[in-house]
Amino acid sequence: MSDNWDSLKITWSDRATEWAGEHLWLFAIAAFAGVGAFIGKPRGRLWLGFALGLFLGPVGWLVVGVLPNRGPKCPECLAPMDPAARKCRHCGSEITAALVK
Repeated sequence: MSDNWDSLKITWSDRATEWAGEHLWLFAIAAFAGVGAFIGKPRGRLWLGFALGLFLGPVGWLVVGVLPNRGPKCPECLAPMDPAARKCRHCGSEITAALVK
């Protein structure tokens, strides 16, 4: 009669795989929050994107995606622009730091 005790041994990798499987929801929540922050950052809403992604997941991504841009606007054409820009890419007017809100 042979012993089958070797088949009953639990290795470290088995325990790690089991833990990761049981806590997969933690990784998913972190990914949802990270993507929300990634979508919100260019719109000037990093933390709102993080929070909406954390609590609402993909629905929060959509909400952040449709929110208006909070970045500076060109004083001439009111188009959104890069905060470091010296010239508006839409109308070509020169931008000074005092004019950008």
